[in-house]
This record gives sequence, structure tokens and C-alpha cells, in this order.
Amino acid sequence: MALINSRQHQHSPITTDHQHSPTLTNTHQHSPTLTNTHQHSPTLTNTHQHSPTLTNTHQHSPTLTNTHQHSPTLTNTHQHSPTLTNTHQHSPTLTNTHQHSPTLTNTHQHSPTLTNTHQHSPTLTNTHQHSPTLTNTHQHSPTLTNTHQHSPTLTNTHQHSPTLTNTHQHSWLTTTNILSKQASPHKICVHSARE
Repeated sequence: MALINSRQHQHSPITTDHQHSPTLTNTHQHSPTLTNTHQHSPTLTNTHQHSPTLTNTHQHSPTLTNTHQHSPTLTNTHQHSPTLTNTHQHSPTLTNTHQHSPTLTNTHQHSPTLTNTHQHSPTLTNTHQHSPTLTNTHQHSPTLTNTHQHSPTLTNTHQHSPTLTNTHQHSWLTTTNILSKQASPHKICVHSARE
């Protein structure tokens, strides 16, 4: 038993904790497939050196433009670009906020397509004037009924309506029945109370 226990404390050729393994790479040494962060790798580019495919932030790259130099495709914010308009100058396609543009309407002037909030527009109705489609709250509208006037479909609570009976007045049928059936005022009151 002592011989078996002493062998368990020795190195095994199959499982070795203190030696290198041919199947797993020691990441502290050079490996062609896995990048050793302490050494150079042929598969991954060291970003601190020059690379034609990945931009080295410390050096120039032929694929990505240095934004501090002039580029015809990407706008250099410090210089002019022929593709993107400098918003501080006049452009026919992009509106210069400091100048007029023929494509976008200056909202402070009159436009037939966009409503100038300071002037009238033929496309959008000024809500302060009369409109047959949109109800002007200050004027009458033929499409929406003014509830303060007489309407045959909606009952005006201030006037008579042919569809709903005004409960504050006598009904023609009730008054006629009372007057025709009874001659005495006392009988009228009794008959009226029954109905």
C-alpha cells in the first residue's frame, strides 16, 4: 500500500499538471493558431504596428482615411469636401440654416406646400377662418351642428325639438283628452292626476 501511495505523488505520462501537454497550447508561448498576447502572431495583427487591412491608430492606413486629412469620400471636418456640403455655406441640396435653400422652404416665408405659421396657406386651413370641412370654433359650420341652435336630429336643450317632447310643456294629446272628457275643473284635476 505504501508503494502505491508513493506513486500517486509522482508524475504520470498521461495526466501531468507540471509539464507541457501536446494537445493544449501553453498561452505563454508562441502558437501559430492561438494568439499569444505577449508575442506576435501571424494570424492576428498587432494593432501597434502597421497593417494594410486593420487601421493602426498610430499610423496611416491605405484603407481607412485619416479624418484629420483631406478625403474625397469621407468629409474632413477641418477641410472642405466635394461630396458632403459644408453646412455653413450655400448648398442646393442640403439646406444651409444660415441661408435660403430652393429645395426646403424657409418656414418664415410663404410656401404653398408647407404651412408658414406666420402667413396663410392654401393647403392647410387657418382655424381662425371659416372652413366647410373643419369646424371653426369661432364660426358656424355646415357639417357639425351648433348645439346652441335648433337641430332636427340633435335635441337643443334650449329650444323645442320635433323628435323629443319638451317635458316642461303640456302634451297636446293629454290636454285634449282632459278638456273633451271632463267639463268640471274639479274633474279635470282628478282625471289629470289619474293619467
